[in-house]
Amino acid sequence: MWAGEQGHQTEFALALFDAYFGKAENPSDPAVLRRVAANLGLDTQAVNEILTSDRYAEAVRQQEQSVQRAGIHAVPTFMVGGKPLIQGAQAPETFASALREIAAQASTVA
Repeated sequence: MWAGEQGHQTEFALALFDAYFGKAENPSDPAVLRRVAANLGLDTQAVNEILTSDRYAEAVRQQEQSVQRAGIHAVPTFMVGGKPLIQGAQAPETFASALREIAAQASTVA
């Protein structure tokens, strides 16, 4: 959330994905978080302050609840029309089938 306020949410998330999936690092490790912030030119002192506070705790809990209410239970989740369409890693055929189904429904409505 903090990285988003700094205008770097996507870059921060991608760097954490790389740390986890590419380097087998723990994205909740404070050292990893500080390094990612530093690599993006962000204030590592601010990271330290956030990690030792509950500054974003309530906002994160609210976001988690919102995601759960939307029916999202897996990552990644692809949504169409505000509803989860495909959840979790899926084969390309699953995506193609779901998109064909959406297109067929749209053409019958139109």
